[in-house]
Amino acid sequence: MDTKDLIIQELNQLPEALLPRVLESIRQLKDSEQDTAKKQVWQAYLESEQENEEVYQRLANS
Repeated sequence: MDTKDLIIQELNQLPEALLPRVLESIRQLKDSEQDTAKKQVWQAYLESEQENEEVYQRLANS
């Protein structure tokens, strides 16, 4: 049984009243992952900008 199946099995055993909290937790996890990915992309851009600063400056001046 994979992790997703185990999660579904656990969800099926929870009372309906707890499901909104579970949903909120899942959404927070997704948001956190998206924030992390955005930060990684931004960091990669900044590193690229520093590495290629001279090239960008020459392009801007041409």
